Amino acid sequence: MLVPVSGCLRRACANRPRAALALFVAPLMLLLSCSSGSTQASTVSTCAPGKLPNAGNGMLITRDQSLASRDMKSGSECNLLNAPPGEFFTYPAWAPDGKQFAYVLDKPFQGDTTADYGDDMYVADANGQNQHVILHHTKSGEQYESLNWSLDAKSILFSYFYTDYDSQGQYKGQVYEARSIDVASGTVTPSVVPNANGTDVCRTGASLT
Repeated sequence: MLVPVSGCLRRACANRPRAALALFVAPLMLLLSCSSGSTQASTVSTCAPGKLPNAGNGMLITRDQSLASRDMKSGSECNLLNAPPGEFFTYPAWAPDGKQFAYVLDKPFQGDTTADYGDDMYVADANGQNQHVILHHTKSGEQYESLNWSLDAKSILFSYFYTDYDSQGQYKGQVYEARSIDVASGTVTPSVVPNANGTDVCRTGASLT
């Protein structure tokens, strides 16, 4: 989503007008040549019960403030959820049986350490219905990342990240570790793996990576 930009010192640019022109024209010609080809836009609709494309196997995609399911064979998509203003979906993950999925609703930091910001973890049915929070942030700035379901779909392994500031907004420290949450009760087991960044579960569920 970040658009890279480039620039140069005023003196250097002034001394090389032809080079600057070439650097401008070359990408423009490449863009025009690429744009001459045709592109196929995906069909996006609202997900309905029994009509979810490739439920449980489709790719969950976050788009701006929406979450969609995309059938990778047909390219069709349906919109599952829309986020409230100022909040965004992150780390969606299907349960192994494809009947539900988990996701994080992120309220990002806006520069005010005294404001409420952070992540909440949700679970919803495959068609986006019956969404409910299973883990709400208890401190501003708590973040939940890299959701991974257990094979029996009873728990979710995730990375917990928290940056601590004092009352003056000065940095105090950070916590980054793997945690596990019981989906039914919401009970969290902390420090499954200390200092973990992007913890994942192997295909058999027998070990962590």
